[in-house]
Amino acid sequence: MTLISLSQDIPLAHYNFFLFCASISSIVMFIALLLNKEYSLKGSIIGTLFCFVFFYYWAYSAANKYYALEKNGDYLNLSYISPAKNKSISIRNIEYISFGSTNRSGKGCYISITLFNGNKYKSSAIQEKINYCKVKRNELISRLNIKANNTPRGGQPVLKLTFHRIF
Repeated sequence: MTLISLSQDIPLAHYNFFLFCASISSIVMFIALLLNKEYSLKGSIIGTLFCFVFFYYWAYSAANKYYALEKNGDYLNLSYISPAKNKSISIRNIEYISFGSTNRSGKGCYISITLFNGNKYKSSAIQEKINYCKVKRNELISRLNIKANNTPRGGQPVLKLTFHRIF
């Protein structure tokens, strides 16, 4: 049963755009470093490698969000852009389900699943108002028979202690 289904096109377009930027910037940087007399071929290759790794990490972090959530018995199947990243998690391991806004205007939201072991899975941006994600979260909680927790770790508030030096 499909619980959340977003278009794969938008996350895939973002991922491809970031990889395109990585390729173009790496080529430009490599040529610029080759033309600069202060850098050797080895320095140009290393500089280009760092540039490509930066943009590739940027693309990877943009694509690290699921776009489809399906219930399959006692498991949830999370679908990612890269099929190798698809995950299957047990419903019993879910600690809580939350939602949030992707920007300050409130237009665009996401749904997040947090497991007892601390792993957190965010959805791709949903192009709806935040109220939609609130309703979808409540629907997920009722369909999956999960106790609604508004605060993490079983409803216990997080206590922060701060120590100040007196002298």
